[in-house]
Amino acid sequence: MRRRDGFSRFNKIYEFQYDILGQHNINMVMTSVSGHLLNHEFTGEYRRWTGCPPVALFDAPLHKSCPQNYVDIKRTLEREVRGCQSLIIWTDCDREGENIGCEVVDVCLAVRPNLRVYRARFSEITAQSVASAARDLVAPDRLASAAVDVRSELDLRIGAAFTRLQTLRLQRVFPHVLADQLISYGSCQFPTLGFVVERYKQVQAFVPEPFWKIAVRHDNDDNDGRVEFVWKRVRLFDHRACLVLYQICMEDPTAEVVDIQSKNKSKWRPLPLDTVLHGTYLYSNGLQGNEKRIYEFIVRHFLACVSQDAQGHETKVEIDIAAERFVGSGLMVIARNYLEVYPYDRWNAKYMPVFEVGQRFQPTSVEMVDGETTAPPLLTEADLIALMERHGIGTDATHADHIETIKSRAYVGVRDDGRFVPGELGMGLVDGYDSMGLAMSKPRLRAELEADLRAICDGSRRADDVLATHVRRYRDVFVAAARQAGNIDTALSAYFGAAQPYEAAAAAEVKPVCACPKCGSSLAVRSKKDGAGLFIGCMGFPECRNATWLPAGVLAAEVTDAACDACAPTPVRRIRFKFRAGAMPAGVPLDYEGCLGGCDPALLEALGVQALTRPGGGAAQQPAARQTRPSPHGRNDSGYDSSTHASRVDSQASGGATARARAGPTPQPHREGNPRGSGVGGGGDRLGAATSRGAVGKWGAPAGSPGARSPLAPIAVGNNNAVVCGCGNDAALRTVVKEGPNRGRAFYVCSRAGPQPCDFFMWGDDGPPAPRSGDFGGADNATANCRCGVAASKRTVQKDGPNRGRQFYVCSKPQEAQCGFFEWADAAGAGQSQPPGGAGQSSKTSSGYNSGSMSMNTDPGDSEVKCNCGAPAPVRTVQKEGPNRGRQFYCCSKPRESQCGFFQWADDGRGPGITPGPSPSSNYNAPPGGAGAAGGRVKAVRKCGICGVPGHNRTKCPQR
Repeated sequence: MRRRDGFSRFNKIYEFQYDILGQHNINMVMTSVSGHLLNHEFTGEYRRWTGCPPVALFDAPLHKSCPQNYVDIKRTLEREVRGCQSLIIWTDCDREGENIGCEVVDVCLAVRPNLRVYRARFSEITAQSVASAARDLVAPDRLASAAVDVRSELDLRIGAAFTRLQTLRLQRVFPHVLADQLISYGSCQFPTLGFVVERYKQVQAFVPEPFWKIAVRHDNDDNDGRVEFVWKRVRLFDHRACLVLYQICMEDPTAEVVDIQSKNKSKWRPLPLDTVLHGTYLYSNGLQGNEKRIYEFIVRHFLACVSQDAQGHETKVEIDIAAERFVGSGLMVIARNYLEVYPYDRWNAKYMPVFEVGQRFQPTSVEMVDGETTAPPLLTEADLIALMERHGIGTDATHADHIETIKSRAYVGVRDDGRFVPGELGMGLVDGYDSMGLAMSKPRLRAELEADLRAICDGSRRADDVLATHVRRYRDVFVAAARQAGNIDTALSAYFGAAQPYEAAAAAEVKPVCACPKCGSSLAVRSKKDGAGLFIGCMGFPECRNATWLPAGVLAAEVTDAACDACAPTPVRRIRFKFRAGAMPAGVPLDYEGCLGGCDPALLEALGVQALTRPGGGAAQQPAARQTRPSPHGRNDSGYDSSTHASRVDSQASGGATARARAGPTPQPHREGNPRGSGVGGGGDRLGAATSRGAVGKWGAPAGSPGARSPLAPIAVGNNNAVVCGCGNDAALRTVVKEGPNRGRAFYVCSRAGPQPCDFFMWGDDGPPAPRSGDFGGADNATANCRCGVAASKRTVQKDGPNRGRQFYVCSKPQEAQCGFFEWADAAGAGQSQPPGGAGQSSKTSSGYNSGSMSMNTDPGDSEVKCNCGAPAPVRTVQKEGPNRGRQFYCCSKPRESQCGFFQWADDGRGPGITPGPSPSSNYNAPPGGAGAAGGRVKAVRKCGICGVPGHNRTKCPQR
């Protein structure tokens, strides 16, 4: 045998040859581990005490990792297994040992996947047992290992949640006593404390009770021994009844032997120790005090284990006195055996003379004695371990740890005689939880878990089901405890004085939106470091820096408890958004609840983000006008990766609503801000197509209701050229009176009274409305009729952008009755009356909302371009910010849900009558192969090989 060092100096490596697996002289390499090699732990923000509310820990993502102090052991395994063909696990043959063995298997298989794995099962470390185990190798028990994983995960979730709840609260409630105290909770630790408190309370509440009994003693004639006979009634608590029986016995105190039982009896030697300290290590480091006593105990215990049981002979004699029965016993020790080396057990001989059945004799004394009951003793460590084993609390390897924990937390103390008494903190915690009716200090919940873990081991229950059941059960207990946490304050105030008023921790509740597609952790809505905006970031930060940046127009984003039905079975929670008035594309209401899982493309496009569940996705581009220069490392000041990359957006003025110029087709690259295509159209049509929900539009209130918001979102000028705010009302004109550079300057604000006016604001000298002349104003006093045949309203664009200050005509009717007419006031032919159904006809979506991101000044009758349906194609103008803003195009005139997908730029240079093939996409993104491209096809846009987004290649992908 050869011994050498591994990376860990405490875990040596041994090499030898052995006959195994049907082969002779196989080279064996053996090493050891020091307990569990891998541990469950939380990720990212969940590790911080204030990173999330404690209840979130019941659902927080976990991962298994190797603790830093065991990394060297893991490295040794990885190095040694590379030269091996088989792996044999020799860990303890219990559940914990099985799990440790499976951890070793997982580490080794990660390095050498084709490794053959075996499990040796043994009951003792002897040559015979080892040889037998080597002959009968089996497969590792994955069910037993899974049971331990369930127990380990539950212990972490339960312990972390309750520990944070208790510590963060009680440190504030009792700062003068518990300011620096860790107030931990464990599903094994707390029942262990409960045993100590329960026994202490029994002792404190005990009331002695007097009793009486009859005692018989017989001495032999040579005075070399006596026998005590015990009354079979044991004792009576009624003095008069006992006195009557005693007097009857005294009338004739002659005893008669009625029964004799004699048998051999053994006193068993002790079992091997569960956890053995290495005696040689203790001896080599010197012995003194308790170390010396431990060493002696280990040696004597070992010698006792390999000795024979003590042998003896026991005799029981039953006598009768006046019909009252008494029993005496005697013991004759024949061979002490292990008792010779093990003084910790007592087995002494007890005198019993020779009697015969029917023999009569006169007892030496017959007495009536009194006494009183005594309280049960306080628990010793041995008593506590026995209770933990009886109720399934912990394991052999963890009993001592749980006891040490409640001692170190000052939950219990130990008297000089080695018996446990509860401390004030321990008493208060148990009393507080007991007053809630939760019985958390009782072993019932843990015992139920142990029963389910056994069911996992025998295959009658699935590990996932057991885990889900107990997570839900303990979460319910936690919620109830958090709701009644004041009971703990009250209980502890009896020991620590008056409780301080409790103020909840500053950490806001963080609800996960969905799982992170990059690391499997959770995505949640977070605030930027400077507080100026929101983003959806991974809770696994800083290990995972996946983030989706929400535009500045998002004032609030509240994650609801409702999961999106359309995204099922992928769990994605819906988000309740609040937008800044005028900051979002046309048609977006101020308050909206939607899903970012990918089922709501209209919302994704309005926010300029990708679906959160998209693999490698979640990246979003903010509008170019608001975008900041990315840092050299691809991160912003929040520390998260910014997967967005700035792209230059050339804003261009609209070329007029009725322009008919046609030029050659120009395929447009995909823009990061529009995950479904370029910002050519689609935004408005997607908005409409996504809003069909009966009478209620997806973007908010039912059409015509007071909360409904016009999809034509630009802040406009009314019929009398009054400035209209975001509510649709005439804005109020105010003047700055505060000292400063703007003193005396006029501005417009919302005129609505009440607590919730919109946040509209415009300087009075920013593009003021033109003086009214006739009905609409203008140099030529021109008027326009909408497709309803009535005078159209003239308004002015107030939203920042290339069209700010530009005037346009819309239908003057209320929103719910509008025909959808739209026309730029400066377009060719604008201001001329239009017949119903003529120029300015708008395509409405199935929900009744107008398309919000493209103008609807079309006249299908004037156009000779036909769509794939054979119908005249209307002309529309791109209104969305981007390189194509103001550009006109043809599309199908049917409602969104029944459109054929036809698309053609109006300036592509082709004459009317050309009917191109169908577009493979209905999102109006210059479709490849559509729109009658020269040669019948347009070259496909090249996309990134990593994220699938056009506009960059693999080397420049932000997802690398």
